[in-house]
Amino acid sequence: MNTKSTDKMGNVRTTVIFIFLLVGLLPALAASGFSFYDSQKALKQAISSSQKDLAIELMDKIDREIEYAFLLLRNWIAVNEIVRAAVEGSDQDGQALREEWLEDGLTENSTAALLKKLQATSQNRFKEVFMTDRRGYIVAATNKTSDFDQGPQDDPPDGELWWAAAIRQGEFCGRVSFDESAGVFSLDIALRIDSDGSPVGVLKASYNMEHILSLVNVASRGDSMHYELVNEEGVIIAAKEQSRDRLLQDSYSVDLDDDLKWDDLVARQQGEAHGINQGGQEVLVGYAMSRNRDFRPATWMTLSYIPMEEAYEQAAEQFRGFAIILFTTVALIMLVSYTVANKVIVELGKKERMEIELEGARKLQLSMLPREVPVLPNVDIAWSMQTATEVGGDYYDYALGQDGTLTIALGDATGHGSEAGTLVSATKSLFRTLSEQTDIAKIFTVMSRTLQDMNLQHIGMALNMVKIKGDTMQVSSAGIPPVLHYSSVSRKVQEILIEGIPLGFLATAEYEERIFELVPGDAIVMMSDGLPERVNTEYEEYGYPRVFARFAEVATEAPETIIQHLLQGGADWAEGRPQDDDITLVVLKIKK
Repeated sequence: MNTKSTDKMGNVRTTVIFIFLLVGLLPALAASGFSFYDSQKALKQAISSSQKDLAIELMDKIDREIEYAFLLLRNWIAVNEIVRAAVEGSDQDGQALREEWLEDGLTENSTAALLKKLQATSQNRFKEVFMTDRRGYIVAATNKTSDFDQGPQDDPPDGELWWAAAIRQGEFCGRVSFDESAGVFSLDIALRIDSDGSPVGVLKASYNMEHILSLVNVASRGDSMHYELVNEEGVIIAAKEQSRDRLLQDSYSVDLDDDLKWDDLVARQQGEAHGINQGGQEVLVGYAMSRNRDFRPATWMTLSYIPMEEAYEQAAEQFRGFAIILFTTVALIMLVSYTVANKVIVELGKKERMEIELEGARKLQLSMLPREVPVLPNVDIAWSMQTATEVGGDYYDYALGQDGTLTIALGDATGHGSEAGTLVSATKSLFRTLSEQTDIAKIFTVMSRTLQDMNLQHIGMALNMVKIKGDTMQVSSAGIPPVLHYSSVSRKVQEILIEGIPLGFLATAEYEERIFELVPGDAIVMMSDGLPERVNTEYEEYGYPRVFARFAEVATEAPETIIQHLLQGGADWAEGRPQDDDITLVVLKIKK
């Protein structure tokens, strides 16, 4: 430890000892500053607020988990083999298809093998997966289904509820139920499979609720803390140490004061309350509903509570300990204070080392980015990365080909920490090696196969790549926010949305490439998801529509001005709340 750190630690020790001595030598002043009643009142308010915060925190984790399950399935239905199997199934004779189902449940064909492989990458999130063609007939499954026909012919006039909803609306999220065939509590999720804008089938998966149960049990730390997750009717879906046979049967376990009913909690969305649990204990309660109000299921709610008696007992113990300290000798205070001071110093040392390690990781991440913006005759370029506190995985780079082709890449690793740093380093190396190739889709295929061979524990690199040569732009994407293109001719912003699985998830994934004509005055924006997913103090996301509108306001300006305008929009929305993820932008402007 250097001299500066040593002096800092010495000052900490002196300060802590002085505080303890002051408390020991002036007991009358310390005792007169409190009343036990006021401390109880303040404690009750603090604990009630903390219960609400804990309920919000758990609900946010559950929201993100369910959204991630949907994201996985959306990536699956974008796989060409899945779409092709749905189309070919629709063209096959129904009776012949039924006979195959009777024989092996259609669990042994090549599409079923692909579904099983995808299922294996979901970390046990999906116990069963199967898909139908546009008639509702099963074409592939990981496990044999109980019925071959899920469509209108089997259940007129629309077919099974989930199937009809997915065909009409594009997706379906059911209610939690016990899946006897899988032997778990599950949630049915279904997404429509489209080809050239037309429905060709439906993919259905049984989401394993054990993942949600694990989140609840981990949150319910200690003997006092208790969490419950309830559905739209106030019936328990998951709870601390709840018997599996009581799930979906018992209502939430607290009778709330002030005549608060379930509808009151739903109307308020989140808050604090006081009540009695089933054991007759007074409890302080926090509750929070899903913040994704347009997301399914909209009325899931978490409740967090702690018995007041135990909370006050903690306060009483602190008060007794405080009184003992007041009447101990100065020598004992010195001993205790010295011990505490050393412990504080140890913790400060750990924190300082952690900050040094994080700073080193951050410097490594930034060292892999280009240091200077290239000066080109036909394109102006600007870029920006605003880093979050945790080491993230954002990345951007460029390469100039011998024929004058400009290649720009912008990526975002699906994770944080050392593995994300390794993935960024590997992506940079592959980009430098492959950027001279003209076909972006082939570049992505090679990169994806190479990253998957690295076995980085189910993380991948979401990436956009743009090639500009003369007045032509090639674009391809792998699971990252769309590229935005402002046309100086139409004076409109176009969203270039190309679906694709992040690199490294699937060695056989195929990628699409599109070509656009550019004219002077056109502007292009590439971005990671940090800006559109930035949240404000109400945990509401900034959103892609606001980013698009913000870009349209200044699309005719210089790239640096465009970036400043976009970042300011996100900062205004956040209202001072720190960002949770890196925000990376690259702006290109075709010179006039």
